[in-house]
Amino acid sequence: MDMKSEFNGIIFRLAGALFAIEAIRVREVLGGVDLQPLYVSGQSQGFLQSRGRTMTVLDLRTIFSLPPIAREGPNAFIAVQSGEPGKLTALWVDSVVEMVTVPPAELKPMNSPVAGIPEGILNSMFIRGEEAIYLLNLDRVIPGPGKFGEETPALKNLAV
Repeated sequence: MDMKSEFNGIIFRLAGALFAIEAIRVREVLGGVDLQPLYVSGQSQGFLQSRGRTMTVLDLRTIFSLPPIAREGPNAFIAVQSGEPGKLTALWVDSVVEMVTVPPAELKPMNSPVAGIPEGILNSMFIRGEEAIYLLNLDRVIPGPGKFGEETPALKNLAV
C-alpha cells in the first residue's frame, strides 16, 4: 500500500476491531451464505459457492489467532482476487461495515505490531472517530497459486 496515494477500501469488523482491504481487490461481498466444511491443514476453513464459482474460505480469526465463532447463522464473506489468476478467495469476517476513501495525509505507518497479528500482515492504519482501522496486506494473507492447504511463511506458526 502506497501511503502517497489515497486509499479506497472496504472496512470490516473482526472480533471488535476494524480492518480494511483495498477495494480494487474485492470482487463481491457475500452475506448469509452457507459455508461447506473442508478439512485441509493451514488456514483454509471450507468453501462456498456464489454465481457458479467455488471459493476457498480463509477464516481471518484463525490467521489472527482469535477464538473461532459459530458457523451457524449469518456469516459475512468478502470475495477477493487471490494470487492465482481467475481464482477468488473468500475472507470470513464478522461483518462488513462500509466503503471508505482515505486521503494520504491520514494514513499512518504501523509503528508497532498489533497483538496476535504477525508482522507484515498490516500495512498501515488510519483513525475514524475514536477507532483505529488497520489496512490488511492481502498478499501476505492469501497463499500463492496452488498453496491452499500449505501454510504461508508469515503464518506458519499460527496453527490452532
